[in-house]
Amino acid sequence: MTVMREDRWVPLTREPVKVNSDTAFLKDTYKYVYGILIRNKEGLIMAACTHLNNHVANSFMVEARACEQVISFAVDLGFKNVIVEGDYLPITKKLQSSMDDNSIVNVIVKEIKAKNN
Repeated sequence: MTVMREDRWVPLTREPVKVNSDTAFLKDTYKYVYGILIRNKEGLIMAACTHLNNHVANSFMVEARACEQVISFAVDLGFKNVIVEGDYLPITKKLQSSMDDNSIVNVIVKEIKAKNN
């Protein structure tokens, strides 16, 4: 699975689906909302969803949880060859690393890695 960041949608030239997502953190209420859009190589929408979630500590945790939920959504729908686009650069770096750390999101990163194996 590939996670990358782009500002505008670019059509695919191969078979995988592209998963675009965006999140918003409401720090006063410790809630966040995310939206997911899965498109095929023609740009047709294959699936979409939005969710409001409670009890999140900070924006870094939002990023990790949203990345996990984006991947779970695609996997649960049976998509195996997926390109994920969103604001997940710090999480992406942790996913690409083989080293564990003591960060607050380490458990979530491990869960994401387990889903991809």
